[in-house]
Amino acid sequence: NDNFLDGINAAIDRKTFAENRGVIPSNNYFSSNYMIDPENGISYNTTDAHDAAMEDYYPDTFGYNETAAKIYFRRAVEELVENGQLELGTESNPTQISIEIWWMYESDITDYGDEISGYIEGAFNDEFVADGRVKLDISNQAVTNWDLVYYDHLMVGQFDLGFGSISGNAYDPINFLE
Repeated sequence: NDNFLDGINAAIDRKTFAENRGVIPSNNYFSSNYMIDPENGISYNTTDAHDAAMEDYYPDTFGYNETAAKIYFRRAVEELVENGQLELGTESNPTQISIEIWWMYESDITDYGDEISGYIEGAFNDEFVADGRVKLDISNQAVTNWDLVYYDHLMVGQFDLGFGSISGNAYDPINFLE
C-alpha cells in the first residue's frame, strides 16, 4: 500500500536519528559521490530527476513529518478496509499487523532498530490512525552472519523492511536499486 510506505517514510525523524549518532542527516537515495554522468562530473543528487523524486518528501525536514505520517497511515487503513484486505478490530482487541525489519548484526537492533521501529509504531499506533482498532507491531530481527541478510532476505524478497549497505560502483548508482 503506497500510503503505508509513505507513512513509514514520513514517520522517521532522520535529523534526531542522525544527531543521536553524531552524523549528518540525509533523505537522499545516494551520497553525492555517486555519479549519473561521470564524464561530466554530474552527481545523481544534482539532477532534476533527483529533485523531482524528493520534492514531495518534506526536504526541509529530511523527509520527516509526523502529522503527514499519521494521515498516510490512516489513508492506508481506510483503503485496506475498503478493499477487504484488513478487518478492523476493537479498542480492547485491535487487529494486529506485524512486520519484520531484518538487520545485518544483532547490535543493529539496539543501535538503530529500536529507534526506527519506535518512530514507525508511534505514528501508526496513534489514535488518529484507526481509533485504536489496528495495532502495528514491528519485530527487529538479525541474521547470524551479516551476509545472510542479503542471501536469505534482501536479494530473494523475503523481508518487510531490511537494512543492508551499498558501496562501490559510484558510476552506476541506479543499478544498485535492482
